[in-house]
Amino acid sequence: SCADWRLLVRAGFTPEGRRSGWMDEVHLAEVLHHANRLGLPPVKVCHRYASMVCCGGPPRDFDPRALANVSFETSDLQLLSRNPWRPGTWVDEPIHASHVLLISFISGVKPIRVAQRLALLSEVGNLEIGFAPDAFEALTSTVPLDAVLLSERINGCSPWVENTVLETHVLRAAAKTGHAPSEMAKRLERLAPAARLEVDFTPADFAGIQCREDDVEILIFDDDTLGRPALLHGTIHPVYVLVIAMRTGKSPSAVASRLEDLAPYAKLDLQFRACDFEGIQLSGGDRS
Repeated sequence: SCADWRLLVRAGFTPEGRRSGWMDEVHLAEVLHHANRLGLPPVKVCHRYASMVCCGGPPRDFDPRALANVSFETSDLQLLSRNPWRPGTWVDEPIHASHVLLISFISGVKPIRVAQRLALLSEVGNLEIGFAPDAFEALTSTVPLDAVLLSERINGCSPWVENTVLETHVLRAAAKTGHAPSEMAKRLERLAPAARLEVDFTPADFAGIQCREDDVEILIFDDDTLGRPALLHGTIHPVYVLVIAMRTGKSPSAVASRLEDLAPYAKLDLQFRACDFEGIQLSGGDRS
């Protein structure tokens, strides 16, 4: 049928019947997308995919019968889209808490309702979620800054902060956004349960420190370790100062002096003093 042909084309088949970019799995969002465009119930679209031998059987290992028990909404495609403004590219897995916050901000729907709906869709479509739905109950509203705070590069995009939030991340977020570190810490405390993150600090731990724009670069050892910035933490040896100085173009003494200022708040154990680097110049000159 015409509907079947459109499904085949979307699955990667050319008019000659050859596969170009074979789709190994059919995402739940694909089923909903075609159901909406073809005017068919999602469960019927799912069954058609499953019945076509060339599509490799049931989509995504989820049970098509489960779709019959859910009343789907037009907004579900937005929920499952990587770019909510242009549905068509589906959200990465595990679905991160920042996606819930972004959808909530765009739609004006409370975070808890967005989280619960995504959790339901994930259960039906065998999708992995990386957030705790019930923990969003404590968040009555969201702001654009939330996704920025949860991203390791402080840009609102993946890679996302995982496991424990380091104090260094709080300071870098403050430096990047221009907000007070205590304000960043307070918001991260609120977001942590929903994002399944641990925080070992309080806003009061950052009282008395003001961040500068260049702290964003000073507080990382390397900016491209497996796609994630390598944040300074724990014991900091003198060689770290030299590496950061070479990368940022600052003098070693300037880097060491700033790290001394930040160390009590970033919980860094410095194995040097700033005066140890006085008079040291790196090859190429000091551009600080």
